[in-house]
Amino acid sequence: MAARAIHKWAFKPGMRAGAYSWKSSAKAIERLKSASSEIKAVARVDPVTAAEGVTALAKRIWRAFEHIDTSSGALGKRRAPHAAGVAASPDRGARR
Repeated sequence: MAARAIHKWAFKPGMRAGAYSWKSSAKAIERLKSASSEIKAVARVDPVTAAEGVTALAKRIWRAFEHIDTSSGALGKRRAPHAAGVAASPDRGARR
């Protein structure tokens, strides 16, 4: 059995604990879109590795976003479609 190549996720450094201050929702949305795009691209080639990427993102997202002021609702409006798109399997008719 051949060893599986390990994917180095580009979104991980930007999703570290305390990465965003209370006024960083625009940057957080940008980084979330980037992470979502990266995971979707990997999912086309290797769904198992993409699932590992979703898990890595889920583990990091709260600690990275915890200090953001979400009173405007901008982050929540942007997060929901990306989370649904990343979590959906390409085999189940995920929209792109």
